Amino acid sequence: MPIEQVVLIGAGNVGWLLGQSFKEKGIKIAQVFSRQIKHAQALAKALSCRATNDLQKLPVLNNCLYLMAVKDDSIADLSRQLSFLSGPGQIIAHTSGAISSEILGTHFEKYGVFYPLQTLSKERPLDFAKIPICIYAPDHEVQDDLSGLAHCISEHVQVINDEQRKILHVAAVFVNNFSNHLFTIGRQIVESEGLDFDLLRPLILETAAKIMDHFPEDMQTGPAKRKDQQTILTHLQYLQKYPEWQNLYRVISHSLQETYNQKS
Repeated sequence: MPIEQVVLIGAGNVGWLLGQSFKEKGIKIAQVFSRQIKHAQALAKALSCRATNDLQKLPVLNNCLYLMAVKDDSIADLSRQLSFLSGPGQIIAHTSGAISSEILGTHFEKYGVFYPLQTLSKERPLDFAKIPICIYAPDHEVQDDLSGLAHCISEHVQVINDEQRKILHVAAVFVNNFSNHLFTIGRQIVESEGLDFDLLRPLILETAAKIMDHFPEDMQTGPAKRKDQQTILTHLQYLQKYPEWQNLYRVISHSLQETYNQKS
């Protein structure tokens, strides 16, 4: 059953960017659902389709993917409420990196996962062709259908099972969410001293650029790797006025030293 149309359940960052990417590739968006009708209407207007905030008003369509682009904690409850979409003509999938596909198996005949591995913000358009899309379904025909849809928008489609995707998501939190939080701390430190965050942007860009062609451990620099204990103590002394950040600095520095002591 090739997927001919998509119903988007969720109008947040993931729903916005996936919806726009589908539309650009000529994939019909039949409807957008959001609990906040103004959010559903805004995305539906951009996608030239209908909007609703009532799950019971979602159309029962054949050859249709109902794509749940919602926060992880909402998936189980939404699955129960959407159980009327359990026919042979409907596929239900979620976009979560951490939630098993089996959460959908209780209510649906055809189900799976359609997970774009990227940080998504609707204010920043992205080229989905370069974004890995991880798909999975226990049923091979459903998996083929999800793969076909993913290939319409991305050059990088991989079958990643539930356990692999959960581990991949842990790694993604480290390289994206945690690193971005560290950028935030860096901004707050420099701005608290009357300095401009723009001073750090070239460093951030070069840090990311280097690991495009090398393994990150081969590019590691800094006082912890060099075992510059006096510099580390100076930094910790400055951070006394920020106890939480001081502890974070200490933990990460210890991790770095343990890692590179083993390699030396």
